[in-house]
Amino acid sequence: MTSRAHTTRFSRVVSLFLGVLPAVAHAQFTRPQNPGLPVTDLPTGLANIITTVLLLVGVIALGFIVWGGFKYIIAKGDEPEIEAAKLTITGGIIGIIVIGLALAIVRFVFQAVGST
Repeated sequence: MTSRAHTTRFSRVVSLFLGVLPAVAHAQFTRPQNPGLPVTDLPTGLANIITTVLLLVGVIALGFIVWGGFKYIIAKGDEPEIEAAKLTITGGIIGIIVIGLALAIVRFVFQAVGST
């Protein structure tokens, strides 16, 4: 088989996948009744946004703990690197504590207001 014939055959197969298969897949798709975010009042939406941001920042703080542990492992006994790794781990732990307290305060305030 020549290179040109191989290229033509390949382009036909790609055209089949790109042209026909999405239509077949779309035939089985049903649209949801309400696409998008759920409709809520402003305080509940604000509480959801703050909670989501705090949880994402908590994941970042957890990443700092993991990164500090990795730095500690690869320090190979070098004191300045070990101290830097310990500071990274300590910062991550303090971050998680602060984020947990902030999350508790946000939930307490919104429950006191009566929105969630």
